[in-house]
Amino acid sequence: MNELKVTGVMHFANRPHLTYTLCDTQYISLRPLVDQIGLDWRTQKKGLLSDDSVLFYGTLLLKDGEILQAACKYDLKNDLSPSYSSEEPHKIAIFCTENEQKDTVFVQLKRVYMYLARISLGHVKGTGGNESSGQYLLSLQEEWAHALYDYETTGIAIKTTHAKMKSDDLKNLVAVCRTKNQTEGQDDRKMLSSVMRELAEKLGHPYQADLLDES
Repeated sequence: MNELKVTGVMHFANRPHLTYTLCDTQYISLRPLVDQIGLDWRTQKKGLLSDDSVLFYGTLLLKDGEILQAACKYDLKNDLSPSYSSEEPHKIAIFCTENEQKDTVFVQLKRVYMYLARISLGHVKGTGGNESSGQYLLSLQEEWAHALYDYETTGIAIKTTHAKMKSDDLKNLVAVCRTKNQTEGQDDRKMLSSVMRELAEKLGHPYQADLLDES
């Protein structure tokens, strides 16, 4: 029997949320995320179990330590439930731990940002949601709106924070190269070469060991 296993962490507003993998597909438990934002869970769960949402998000249920494919009138056509359409959920895996979790559902990790983008900020404020999480969500939705416009009009969207990180890494690599060229001690040169290798690989340019200057 397949198992939904913990395989990573996603952060939202500086709070970690476990991510899981089942048959090469990543998932996230939505109850903790919904609670953090301050939305009503019963309302959110009802929406996530609609046929359209099950098809789009790949919604899975957790019941008594078992993972169930949520009922859906559409033909899901996925690796977990090939050609599945039913008015009743069915067991597809077991959960990775016996620890009791709050009533929750799992959605595909690659779709969770679309879920967040669809949350009404007015609804968050109207239900007395978490103000700081609401402000963080607003900043994300503004960023995603710009990125979507860029993608649809120019064919490419660049995350500015990632671009800045790459720029900083490149500056650091150049600085380390200069420092190494001015360093005579063999131990220090080897240490700097190791740092250069890590930075180069982080930038997507594997460092060639045969070109290292160890003289």
